[in-house]
Amino acid sequence: MTEIHRNVAATLKLCGPAILSPGATPGNSTPLEQITALLLLVLQKQHPCQKDEDEVEDAEALAGESAEYDWLAIETALEVITALATALGQQFGELWKISKRPS
Repeated sequence: MTEIHRNVAATLKLCGPAILSPGATPGNSTPLEQITALLLLVLQKQHPCQKDEDEVEDAEALAGESAEYDWLAIETALEVITALATALGQQFGELWKISKRPS
């Protein structure tokens, strides 16, 4: 997950908002909506890669490692958000409208 975040952030910095243009995306959502939804899941610690310690058999052994990985996932998600803000400029506010939509 962290490598994906880093690559998306780097691509946004290099290419700008061009990678966010609607293309052959499944469903009715745009790439921006999809990225935003995934980032929100990570920031809320609800992404599948952020398993709850109760779901893991050896929770004690993974507790420290899990906390470190969660922070890394969140930190790199914030890198993507920063890159989105730079790439979108004033349109960055649209992300908050997307995130407030009812599910």
